[in-house]
Amino acid sequence: MLRTDDRRLIRIPIKQICYFGFSAEIQGHVIELDHLPDGIALTTDGSRHPIRWRVYEQTIKCLELRNNGFCPADRSTIFYVFGRDGRRYKDLYIFNGTNFEIGTRGDFPLRYPCQTRSKRQRRIWKAGYRIRFKPRRLKRWAAVDEAQQNRRRRERDARIFELRACLIHAETSLPRV
Repeated sequence: MLRTDDRRLIRIPIKQICYFGFSAEIQGHVIELDHLPDGIALTTDGSRHPIRWRVYEQTIKCLELRNNGFCPADRSTIFYVFGRDGRRYKDLYIFNGTNFEIGTRGDFPLRYPCQTRSKRQRRIWKAGYRIRFKPRRLKRWAAVDEAQQNRRRRERDARIFELRACLIHAETSLPRV
């Protein structure tokens, strides 16, 4: 699972693509994203691909700004693209890992950092979960939790046993000097 703050990801706002376009050199290839009437088109090294992302334009109506401010007519639009799941997204992401991929947050799938918990947060949550449960449900949940811990313990012990067996085999197969 990738997070949106991963260093291998390049975030491209749809607004930037629609107003100015996008061009960058990634892994020795020139990547361009252009806003066309039928959507955003992908071009790599001068050859246009059949890949298109449909663009949804939402105009901002009744825009009242303080101190007699105004919003230019060409900037009063919010742009979205439709992902494979049919939802609207404000950004495209380029994954610059071992293989080159481009898509929306729902295509990868990406998670925001606030949607993932650290080990410490999970431990605190588990302790609070035990407190919130009623005694009967707590016993059932504790039994499941204990069963999972026992399974992990057995797997760890099996791995240690295999490593010891490999070491013993390696020691016995070495010639004695």
